[in-house]
Amino acid sequence: MNNNLLLRKKPRIVRRFSTNWKTEKLYFDNDDYYRDLIAEIDLARYSIEMEVFTFEEGVLGQRIIEAFHRATLRGVSVRLICDGWGSPLFLQNIAPLLRRIGVRYKLYRPLPWRFGHTRGESKNIFFKLWSRIKKINRGFHRKVTIIDKKYAWVGSLNVSDVHLKEVYGKNAWVDVGARIEGEALPSLNLAFEKAFNKKRWLRLRPRPNHPLVLLNDSFVRRRRTTYIQKRRLRRAKKRIWIQNPYFVPERSLLQALYKAAKRGVDVKVLVPDKNDQPIVKWIMHALLNQLLNHNIQVYEYKLHFAHKKVLIADSTYTIGSTNFNHRSILHDQEVEILVTHRENQRLLDQVFRADLENSVLITKETINLQAMWYRIFIRLMFFLRYWC
Repeated sequence: MNNNLLLRKKPRIVRRFSTNWKTEKLYFDNDDYYRDLIAEIDLARYSIEMEVFTFEEGVLGQRIIEAFHRATLRGVSVRLICDGWGSPLFLQNIAPLLRRIGVRYKLYRPLPWRFGHTRGESKNIFFKLWSRIKKINRGFHRKVTIIDKKYAWVGSLNVSDVHLKEVYGKNAWVDVGARIEGEALPSLNLAFEKAFNKKRWLRLRPRPNHPLVLLNDSFVRRRRTTYIQKRRLRRAKKRIWIQNPYFVPERSLLQALYKAAKRGVDVKVLVPDKNDQPIVKWIMHALLNQLLNHNIQVYEYKLHFAHKKVLIADSTYTIGSTNFNHRSILHDQEVEILVTHRENQRLLDQVFRADLENSVLITKETINLQAMWYRIFIRLMFFLRYWC
C-alpha cells in the first residue's frame, strides 16, 4: 500500500455561512413595528416565542396578550420570557392573564421580595429566595420575537406604552427594530430554548456561532462578543458612529475609541438629552471632558428619548439591545444583529444624520458653563459606572 495514502490528512470541512439575511426590513416607527408584529402573530401556525426586558400593562400589553390568546385558540404554542427588574409587577398583574389563556412564561431574575412562582424555580421558599439573590445581577435584556422558528423581530423595543406615539405622542421613545429571515435564525431559536428550558437545551445539538448574530449567553460567547466589538473599533479606518442611550463604556472600549480618533477616524457619539435613567446621564457628563480631549465628537439628541442601539463602523452596521456599558458587557444577556442589505444600511446612515441635525454638539464651552457643584456631583456619580 502506498505510504502517501496513509499519511494523507482528511480534508477539512469548512462551513460557509451566508453573509446576508434572506429578508430584512427596518422599522423606525414603533407603532408600525408593533402593528406588523401583531399581524404576523395572528398568522403564526406553530409557535410564538417572545423575549423582552419589560412587559407592562397598558394598551400595547393588552394588544399583545389578546394576540397571544387568539394564537393559543388556534393551537399555537406561545412562550414568553421577560426580566424581573424590567417587569416588576409581572407576577402580580400579567402572569395570571397568561396562565388563563395558555401562555407559558418564565420570569428571568425575579425580584426577591415579589411573591409568585416562575418556571424553573424551587417551590421551597428558602431555596427560591437564595436562587433569586444569586441571580440578582444577571439581567435578561434581549428583545426578540420568533414566529414559527422562521421569522424574527429584533431590536430595542419592549412591551411598554412608552414606545407608542398613539399613547405618548411627541414624548414616545424613539427606537429601531428589524424583521429578519435567514439561516442564522437557529441561533436565536437555540438561545431562547436555553433561557426558557435549560434541560431541553442540553439535549439539543449545539450549533456554531453565526456571524450575523451576536449573543452573550455563555462565558465563551460573552468573551467572543466583547472581542468582536473591540475588533470593529480597532479596525475602523474612516468612521465610528455610535448611537446609544447608555454610553458608559468600560476602559478597553474607551481606549479603542481614543486610538481610533487618534489615527484620524471620524468618531461620533450620539446620546439623548432626555434619559429615563438620570444617573446614566450624569455619568456620561463626567466622561465628556475626557472624550473631547481625544477628539471624539459628542452630540446630545434634543427631541425625544432616543432608545436606539446603533453602531456603524465603516461598512459594518449593527442594531439590537446591547448598550455601551458595563452591565451589557459583563452581566446582561444581549443580542445584536448585522444589517446586511445595502438599502437598509443607507437608511441607517440617513437616519443617523437626521438625528445629528436635531442634536447639539457638546464643546469645551458647554462644559465650562456647568456649575461647580454639578461638576463635583457627576464626578462622584462616575464611581457608580460599573453598576449602570
